[in-house]
Amino acid sequence: MVRSLILATSILGSLIATGAKADIIQTFDLTWSGAPLGNQASATGTITIDETLLPNPSSGEEFLPFPDSAFLNLSITVTGSPAGDGTFGTSDYAYVAWDTGGVALDLNQDLVGQSTSDAPWGTLAAAQSQGSSGDFNLEDLGTDNLAPSASGWFELTTPGGSHMLLTSFAPEAAPVPEPASSTLIGLGLGGLAFLRRRRKAA
Repeated sequence: MVRSLILATSILGSLIATGAKADIIQTFDLTWSGAPLGNQASATGTITIDETLLPNPSSGEEFLPFPDSAFLNLSITVTGSPAGDGTFGTSDYAYVAWDTGGVALDLNQDLVGQSTSDAPWGTLAAAQSQGSSGDFNLEDLGTDNLAPSASGWFELTTPGGSHMLLTSFAPEAAPVPEPASSTLIGLGLGGLAFLRRRRKAA
């Protein structure tokens, strides 16, 4: 009976370890503003990320095909631009430029303003550091879809020439493991309870 309990504990440990590696899917709210760059354009949006596959910290600037296994979904709405207002999504972009500036960013709070090896991530100072403080950007498909696209570090530009700086990259809610992880852990705990009952009955 003790041997069965040890085996069950070992299985539970494996299940928990497997659960720890399960995907953590998180949606972040994004905002860009033209004000720091002298115009009235702005954009808001959301991006969904698989945090377990996201390079954090990254090994320098990484160009990840979009939708990539780490970046799953995107929606951006631009307003206040002379040309380029509208809503754009995953199918309008080719890749995501991602660089954490040499540090592991805390994905449980707004990424903009977090410390890097140079200027705070996502700030105007970081954009002016020309890559030494990291980057987050979106590259469009190069078609006539009018989607705003990368024009500098942490900066999107509309087809009408309105430059917008990233001002917020904040999680919508605390990330949770996928249901499969919870199911595996539950099964392991159930198995332990079953073995315990059998032991008491014997």
